[in-house]
Amino acid sequence: MKKMVMIVLACLIAVSAFAGGSKAPGASPAGGFKAAGIYEKYDLTQSKTIYVYMVGDPAKDIDEIMGMANNQYFKPLLNTEVILTFISWAELADKYPLVLASGEDVDIIHAAPWNNYEQEAAKGSFRALTDQFIQEWMPATWVSQPRISWYQARSGGKVYAVPAADINVEYKFPVIRDDLRTKYSLPELKNWNDLRNYVYTIASRETGIQAYAAPASTIELMWTYLEAQNVKWSSGPIYYVWDMGNKKEARPDDLYFLYNSPWYKQYALEMADWAAHNVWSRNVMNNTIPQRDSFVQGRSASMYWNGSVFDAGKEMAGNGVGTPGYYDLSPATPTSAEVYSNNMFAITSASKNAERAALVLDLMKNNLQLQNLLMAGVEGRHYILTGANEAIDGPEAADYPWDNWTWALRNPKRIGRAYSPDTDPRRIEMENAFTAKLWEPLMDGFRVDSTTFSTEWTVISSLIEEYNNSFQCGVFGSQTSAKYDEFTAKLKAAGIDKVTQAFKAQYTAFLAEVQSN
Repeated sequence: MKKMVMIVLACLIAVSAFAGGSKAPGASPAGGFKAAGIYEKYDLTQSKTIYVYMVGDPAKDIDEIMGMANNQYFKPLLNTEVILTFISWAELADKYPLVLASGEDVDIIHAAPWNNYEQEAAKGSFRALTDQFIQEWMPATWVSQPRISWYQARSGGKVYAVPAADINVEYKFPVIRDDLRTKYSLPELKNWNDLRNYVYTIASRETGIQAYAAPASTIELMWTYLEAQNVKWSSGPIYYVWDMGNKKEARPDDLYFLYNSPWYKQYALEMADWAAHNVWSRNVMNNTIPQRDSFVQGRSASMYWNGSVFDAGKEMAGNGVGTPGYYDLSPATPTSAEVYSNNMFAITSASKNAERAALVLDLMKNNLQLQNLLMAGVEGRHYILTGANEAIDGPEAADYPWDNWTWALRNPKRIGRAYSPDTDPRRIEMENAFTAKLWEPLMDGFRVDSTTFSTEWTVISSLIEEYNNSFQCGVFGSQTSAKYDEFTAKLKAAGIDKVTQAFKAQYTAFLAEVQSN
């Protein structure tokens, strides 16, 4: 697998001239549009508008940046205007499927396993991308994209979205109010028990602040918990987990379905105890405020995420709220690489301009000047170059934060993020430690084909939706164990054994396929 990735990454050299930018085409003698460079073979005489939907909340300067992108790249290179719309985090669960089903103009949309990629692909929301289509309409991507990433983008044996071409360390850990920890003479956090002691102390002794202002799902906290137990998980949404030991590859017989694994039950019981200790509001199931907002504004004493917690901690301190503390609760546990498919862009089945949409994606992913504009904003304002291809935040960085929406477009040749002189040394130390213990198991490239158990999975998914958030928020209280038994009995009746058998069989075949290459 790694050989395959390295070979294809080496092929980036073949598109380096294009990635460095293209000269804008001139008008044809007749006054019409004439494409140039890598796109000169396409008939782009007809002007098009491509509608792109992204998840998250837009930066203050997004309209300015998109105006520059249209005027300097999309219009002169592709005779296309791109309209970018955001689906906010607070509305994501409800609005995302509505956008796809509404019939409104949407050509390209962010897609991810954590946002029902498999389900939407199965519903026919996304266009299947064949090798022929990618080669024809995304020529630079066909060369530059790591081949293993296409494995990760498969659903039902087909590819329905284009993944990022570069990945980061993906690790879950907390940022807490270190000023509150020292106020109560609590030790630095070294493990899950230390974290529990911290939140219980804050919940019992502080007023006007929640130990954790949890949203309606504590999934990021759950991943933090699993890492503390040395548990690794497959990419979702059909999660299987295993005890990875010392970088232990998963054998089929090592795998548990997440929701009827011993670790999930223990987590559910743990969360019931957290709820009983008033770590979060009793109204938690109705909370739609993102955990980051609550933390940086001083309404929460902890937050759980990936490396973005460093930025949240810095903002919290900048707001005069308190002092941040960052802690790895599982220093012996290997870190994972964020899989390429964790962020993707799909072309919708409803798109009336799928080919032009593909060209837009191709340009965004491979033209480095355009990508740097979309990712980092305007040089001198939003970022400042410190080296040949590294930058730090500029004076207006808050108006267009670094990589605030371009996660699915990442090209390994883009501008890199350098540490600014005022970077918290704890961040540098921890990120170096995370990189040093990075591990990419073979499971990261596996995607199960759910078509053989789609009926069972539909029922199982509805059961997970019915029970999961309640377990994660501890709302069942003393009835948690009984409710868990009820849940797993329903999973069994719905056919989870069939799903597990199919998952393990396909994973066995995948291992044979990868190891034979």
